[in-house]
Amino acid sequence: MAVVKYSEKDIIPITLSVMSLSVMTFAEYGFKSALEGELRDLKPLVGTEITDSSAFELLDGLEDDVSKFVIKSIIKIDDYITTFRVMYNVDLETLFEDKRIQKIADNLYDDLFHYADSLIVKDVRLALEELPLTVANAFFYLCKMMIHHEIDTKNVLEDGMHRNGLEEFEFLDTSNNNVALLYDLINEMLRLNEEICFIYSNGNNNSLPETG
Repeated sequence: MAVVKYSEKDIIPITLSVMSLSVMTFAEYGFKSALEGELRDLKPLVGTEITDSSAFELLDGLEDDVSKFVIKSIIKIDDYITTFRVMYNVDLETLFEDKRIQKIADNLYDDLFHYADSLIVKDVRLALEELPLTVANAFFYLCKMMIHHEIDTKNVLEDGMHRNGLEEFEFLDTSNNNVALLYDLINEMLRLNEEICFIYSNGNNNSLPETG
C-alpha cells in the first residue's frame, strides 16, 4: 500500500475510531479464549450474535487470569478514549455514525491488525498473547499520523514496534500532547504484553506481575 495522507481535522476522529476497534478486538479475542476455557460449556450454544458489549459482560464475570487481563486491557484503553473524547468534546455515538470516518478507520485498522487477525484463526492463545503488542504497534502508527499527517503501512511489522520502529518510538517527539498521551498508552500496552506472556508461561495461575 502507498502512503496515505490524512486531513488534520480527521486525525482525532480516526484515532478514536481505531482505539475503539482495538477495544472490540480485545473483547472478541478474550471471548474466544474463554470459550476454550471457562466458557467451554457454552461453545456449542454460541452463534454469531455475540457483541463486544455482551462479550465484555461475560468476561467481567469470570475469575481466570486471562479474562481479568482482557478486562484490564479494555478498561485501560477506554480510559484514554475518554481523555481524548473529553479533550475534543467528541460524542462517540455521533462519531460512529460518520460513515466516511468509519470507512477510513476500518481500512487503517485492517492494515494495522492484519497480523493479529491472521493468528486468531489458527491459535487463540498466540493471538491474544500478541494482541497488546499489535495494539501498541497500531497506536505507534497513530502517533506517526499525528506528527506527519500520513501513514505508510506497506511494512507494518518491519517498520513498527515489532522491529525497526522500536528505536523511533524511543525518540518519538512527544511535544504534541496527543502524541504524549498515546506514547504513555503504548508503554501500557507493552507492559500488558509482558503480563499476558507471564500469565501463559506460568500456567494461567493467580500470581500476576505489577503493571502500574
